[in-house]
Amino acid sequence: MSYAIRKDGLGWREVLESGEVLEHETWSETLPATDSQCPDSVWSWQFARALTQMGWRDQFEQLVAAADQDTRDMWQRSPTIERYSPFVLSIADQMGKTSADVDSVFILAASIIQ
Repeated sequence: MSYAIRKDGLGWREVLESGEVLEHETWSETLPATDSQCPDSVWSWQFARALTQMGWRDQFEQLVAAADQDTRDMWQRSPTIERYSPFVLSIADQMGKTSADVDSVFILAASIIQ
């Protein structure tokens, strides 16, 4: 696995090859280290935009759509998304994402201001 790391250091995503790296990213063969602290929560709109930027939004939305009504309500109606909520942990597990992956989406989300 290789990684596309944002040049501003505020996130990264997994890629298969260097050709998938966008102009605001750099390519790396190793998992990036981060000294940024992961926020405990972010606004739902920030989380959604971060998922989109990381290329995870479609898979995330498919899993939520297939989930129970409580999970769908959580995604559609919560003003914030909590890093260690059972909702986040469950969906991340189903997506095959690591704790570091989840941290990276929250760090990226917190950096999105508009």
